[in-house]
Amino acid sequence: FLYYYPFGKNGVSGASARYGDYSFVVINSSHSLGRQNFTLVHEVAHLELHFGFKGKSQEDEEVEREADFFA
Repeated sequence: FLYYYPFGKNGVSGASARYGDYSFVVINSSHSLGRQNFTLVHEVAHLELHFGFKGKSQEDEEVEREADFFA
């Protein structure tokens, strides 16, 4: 599922999560269309490449760089 929400210009760019067989992505609709597209692919990278990643380890920077490279 893909959702757009206006988090504001300085708000979070996006987020993704899995719940059972479902994947969810939320994109900040306050950002430019180019930024929204980049964020969408970045979040898809997390869903596809980092399944189960909780975002609370020393691997944070590497995982984020990998998602950015994918995007």
